[in-house]
Amino acid sequence: MQLRVRHLDVVPDADILEFVREAPADRDTMDRMLSRLLESMNPGVCRDITCDLIDQRRKAFLTWPAATKNHHNYVGGLAWHTLSMAKAADALLPLYPFLDRDLLMAGILLHDLGKTEELSAPMLAEYTSEGNLVGHISMTAGWIDEAAVRTGHAGEEDKEQRMLLKHMVLSHHGKLEFGSPVMPMIPEAEMLSLVDDLDARMFMMKQSMDATAPGHFGPRVFALDNRMIYRPTQFGEQASAAADNGKEKRNDGGTQA
Repeated sequence: MQLRVRHLDVVPDADILEFVREAPADRDTMDRMLSRLLESMNPGVCRDITCDLIDQRRKAFLTWPAATKNHHNYVGGLAWHTLSMAKAADALLPLYPFLDRDLLMAGILLHDLGKTEELSAPMLAEYTSEGNLVGHISMTAGWIDEAAVRTGHAGEEDKEQRMLLKHMVLSHHGKLEFGSPVMPMIPEAEMLSLVDDLDARMFMMKQSMDATAPGHFGPRVFALDNRMIYRPTQFGEQASAAADNGKEKRNDGGTQA
């Protein structure tokens, strides 16, 4: 297959990000989701520091990819991955009522925020010099201390909360060999690491199945332990039926999950 371009017209006001692969939700929708999530947190150290850091990089957060490859590697992928993790965590919290929701949500929102400096652009992203030399984990941990000063939480009375929030970021890769300076040592950090891995793995499995014919195996996926992913012949049909059923219930006055 070849594409022969015979004529080009420049559209000065066009946004190139409108013409590339992007998150399932548009930026305005994700921005509203982000605002609701921040507003759902209780006032205090976690919310103040998180709001400060998100507001400083909000546009980039909503447009940057979550990675250069493997998972959510498209425009808006960082925000979509983060918001999906928050949804998953909120669904699990009733099972583990001892977890501190504010700390968990702050960790989720901040865990990959450094990608906005680690990666160079919303599309065709490469690793920046700071990304290679410092990395998003270390960058974000440093930003937390800076935000604590700006928000008035640099005192001794808030030391433990700052430390716990930094631990969430520093440990979110789960293991030392995966790039985390420390392993999770509080349950909220463990949940963050697990939900992060869950969302990334489900994305990669779905992406492999989307590119595979029904009843066949896709190519080996290195990031999924070099496994081949099988696409069932009815893949997608049950999800569509469930979505249609949900719409019918809502139209009948049912409650949306």
